[in-house]
Amino acid sequence: RGKLALFEHYPQNPGGHVDNFTHMNSLMGDPGVELWTGIPQELLADYETQISPGTTYLEVTVTDDSGTPLENAWVTALMGNDDIFVSGYTNEDGSIMLEINAEVEGSADLTVTKHDYIPHLGEFDVGEVDRFVNVLEYTIDDDNIGDSSGNDDGIVNPGETIELTLNLKNFGTMTANGVEATISTNDDFITIIDDSEIYGDIAAGTSVSCSEDYDFFVDPSVIGGMEIILAVNIEDNIGNQWTDYVTIPVEGANLYASDFDFPNNPGGILNPGATGQLEITIDNVGTVGTDNIYGVLSSDNSWITIEDDQAFFGSVAAGGQATCTSDRFEITAAAMIIPGSQFVLEMQLYNADGFDNTVSVMIEIGETEITDPLGPDAYGYYAYDDGDTNYYNVPIYDWVEINTIGTNLNLNDPGDTGDIETIDELFITFRMYGEEYNTATVCSNGWIAPGGSTQASFMNSPIPGPQGPSPMIAPFWDDLKTGNGDVYWYYDSSLHIVIIEWDHMQNDHNNAEETFQIIIYDANFYPTATGDSEIKFQYKVINNINSGSYPSQHGQYATVGIEDHTGLRGLEYSFNNAYPSTAKPLQDEMAILITGPPIQFELPYLVLGGITLNDENGNGLADFGEIVNINVMLNNLGESSATGVTAVITGSDPNTTITQNSASYNNITGNASGTNITPFTIEIAEDCPDGHIAPFIIDVSSNEDNWQLHFTIELNAPNINFSSIYINDGDDGILDPGETADIYVSYLNEGGADAYNTVAEIITSDPYTTINSSVHDFGIFNAGTTMTALYNVSISSSASVGHVAAVSANISADTNYFNSTEFVLQIGFAYTNEGFESGDFESLDWVMGGSADWIISTDAIEGTYSAQSGDIGNSQHSELSVTLDILDDGDISFYRKVSSEGYWDYLEFYINGNLQEEWSGTIGWGQVTFPVQAGTRTFKWSYDKDGSVSTGNDCAWIDDIIFPASGGIANMGFVVGNITLIGGSGNIEDVTVGTGLNITHPDINGEYVLPLPSGTYDLTAELDGYSIDYEDNVVVSIGQTTTVDFTLSWLESPENLTTSVNTNDVTLVWEMPTDNALRASRTT
Repeated sequence: RGKLALFEHYPQNPGGHVDNFTHMNSLMGDPGVELWTGIPQELLADYETQISPGTTYLEVTVTDDSGTPLENAWVTALMGNDDIFVSGYTNEDGSIMLEINAEVEGSADLTVTKHDYIPHLGEFDVGEVDRFVNVLEYTIDDDNIGDSSGNDDGIVNPGETIELTLNLKNFGTMTANGVEATISTNDDFITIIDDSEIYGDIAAGTSVSCSEDYDFFVDPSVIGGMEIILAVNIEDNIGNQWTDYVTIPVEGANLYASDFDFPNNPGGILNPGATGQLEITIDNVGTVGTDNIYGVLSSDNSWITIEDDQAFFGSVAAGGQATCTSDRFEITAAAMIIPGSQFVLEMQLYNADGFDNTVSVMIEIGETEITDPLGPDAYGYYAYDDGDTNYYNVPIYDWVEINTIGTNLNLNDPGDTGDIETIDELFITFRMYGEEYNTATVCSNGWIAPGGSTQASFMNSPIPGPQGPSPMIAPFWDDLKTGNGDVYWYYDSSLHIVIIEWDHMQNDHNNAEETFQIIIYDANFYPTATGDSEIKFQYKVINNINSGSYPSQHGQYATVGIEDHTGLRGLEYSFNNAYPSTAKPLQDEMAILITGPPIQFELPYLVLGGITLNDENGNGLADFGEIVNINVMLNNLGESSATGVTAVITGSDPNTTITQNSASYNNITGNASGTNITPFTIEIAEDCPDGHIAPFIIDVSSNEDNWQLHFTIELNAPNINFSSIYINDGDDGILDPGETADIYVSYLNEGGADAYNTVAEIITSDPYTTINSSVHDFGIFNAGTTMTALYNVSISSSASVGHVAAVSANISADTNYFNSTEFVLQIGFAYTNEGFESGDFESLDWVMGGSADWIISTDAIEGTYSAQSGDIGNSQHSELSVTLDILDDGDISFYRKVSSEGYWDYLEFYINGNLQEEWSGTIGWGQVTFPVQAGTRTFKWSYDKDGSVSTGNDCAWIDDIIFPASGGIANMGFVVGNITLIGGSGNIEDVTVGTGLNITHPDINGEYVLPLPSGTYDLTAELDGYSIDYEDNVVVSIGQTTTVDFTLSWLESPENLTTSVNTNDVTLVWEMPTDNALRASRTT
């Protein structure tokens, strides 16, 4: 089990460490050694210690010291060279019949073991006695002569009357006189008709059969494979008594359900709310066939209705199958069943010959998809993600920012450890897995422990499991560090919720940002089927990237899920970047809701089933300035119908106006759904903020009851902002004093709506900057895309190097959209990277500190030079720092190398005094990256020694520092080139160039610039009516320019186009407009 656990926690077997640990643990001791988990108790074993050769069975009874039977005690009898070797577990009465078949005289060991009990080590002897009579053999007679009835095969079958002959042998040394024997059984499917026979005298070493026979009847319903156990009580005329046992197998039909299908339903699947004919296949694993089998189906689950409970299977041969194809069952699945749910039905199988047995049938309703919830676990929890849009429990990502109103828990975690703080009073009724909690411990590593914990576990593992605290709620259990981040908590008394937020935490793997939160709902105000609290995970910025490099990094990505207080039940959403088929992978701005099963009511109970938007542009979203029709689905969780259903919506959000507030519904039957007959209608304000959540109340009335429900609609608008800039001065890409240059400014539409007829105009009041061309027309600016504008500027020759010119970009579009965004033009050299290639520290305002200054070294990762820490002694340090004004959020990256005493002397990196990471030992050149927020930031590198020992070169090096973007320049690379159109009358400026959501358009001369993050891309250039040109595997590096030209050729229209359809195939046939017309066809 330990090896399996290691492979479960480290499935990649990193570096073979799982194998190594397994071998080490095996060498430490026999893996079969019992591990005590409590104080060992005494057990007692009762059995005969003196038996005769010929003894077939030895009965052993095991109890504790108070006489209580012990079930599942392991009993072993061993004699000589396996003359006797038999083992087994005791039953619930603490007894076992060991079939020892003693044939050789001697002493045998008898051992009894049980977990947390002291083993019993005993023995019994096999030796001669005066008289010992036992069963030697038996004969079955079913020939229909005399009292027997059967098929004359000498085998016991169901429904037969058997004449049984027993042959008794005297294994003793003296004659047994006046022997009689009686049979009995505890098997209720056997009826004994004649139970007693006389044997007379049996000389020593001889055997005698009874002159008459025993008779018994076997019930026709017995399934094949069962065994008849007969107790044979033997006695002679001087009072000796012996008991033996005869086991007789029954050979007959043994039927079980092996498969099911809904042949008349699409894909053979019965979906929730549907009715279908159920076809079941049965297998006969018995040795005898059976004829004319019928089935009766039943269910004790109210969500499965049996419409037709009768089916016919016909004959089933031994080892064969039969399916009720000609006469099927029929069932209806309730509409509220979650696809993939499994139900156990009972099916009675019988025939006129007396076969009668009930088997279980497991069926599955619906087919799971990624749009279905995950679960349930053993308790009944489900996890709904925001992609499960067909369910009323689908969560909506609605970030609740508490970093300005919540309580800072002041956690400090540098990585590879953890920090915890306990919230002493949650102020809500918080119930999970049926247990109520009033406190919770919060850990910096992305989990909380309801009820409190002293652990601070950073090494995540599967859920449920022994690692980490139990219970646990883990929205993102990983090795995190605080860096510039914090953890907050907040109680919202108006909404009766508790929020815990991990704000701008860093992943210890590569310092990537992790911002997420838990929302816990008061069970008294948010009822669930189980009475437990609902739990919502929200992810604002998430990077599940910790693949690790064991042992320096634990890896295994993150664990997401919940676990109960026993550590035995849990719902795991993700571990090691693996997801179940119904779980949507983690991403930014995502939500997961953990809750119980749908609530079932007897009376009508209407809940929100889903919202459908029918809007003007047909994208199904509520975009700014639109008129939107709303269809609200209501689900009836009750068993009876809701009749006369009407609804009225209200809302006070200033960004929406309700123009049609009422609607009617058809009657909604139990476990079914209904949608309003006529839509509700709202108008979206032109100036609505993007991503704004507009709340609505829907008051629903029926003849039976009233309900007030709530729903929200996310409003979408463009949100176009500056992204990056590229200077095309024909030289070095830097705006120098006295220079005129084209500037390519990229903008990103971060909003959820497209902008139409979009224009971006730049202005500046800077006295050294003249804008020569200031307006760029984008046309349609799609949501989520990046587009690039071309402007031209001139810089005065009197501008000083390092001067920063502020520029505003005013962006306007249809429907009165307007936004102003800013960027800067930096004159002369920009501090975007430092490779120390000047051979000194004069490029930036470097500051030295500590006991010795840093020096320039020729041990470099690139170029000629790097920076090396100063020559210091024990308990000293050497510092190098620089303070810069960072204009935009971004990353700093650099290469570092260390040669020091491992675990004692460190290279440390700080941002504004906060340790980001530290390194010691022998580490070769490697690049590291850390997030940086805009503002004044001090970056410091410090080599620190402890009080003794010097190892290696006793120093550290840094090189090739790339600072965060100054105005969006440094963290991007650029693809530039020229577009050529051949033929046609297309407008060169309408060509779309790009990859994915990063697109641009060329200028009137066909020249384009496309800013991209570093990476490898497949680029396309396309224009309606022209061929598409491709360029794959284009490598983009930060601060570098890659040239890619495209050529697009005009496509002549096909002539005489015809179509034909054959089932799912559509064939298109056309003539190419050339002198030698080519006929082509394509099937799709």
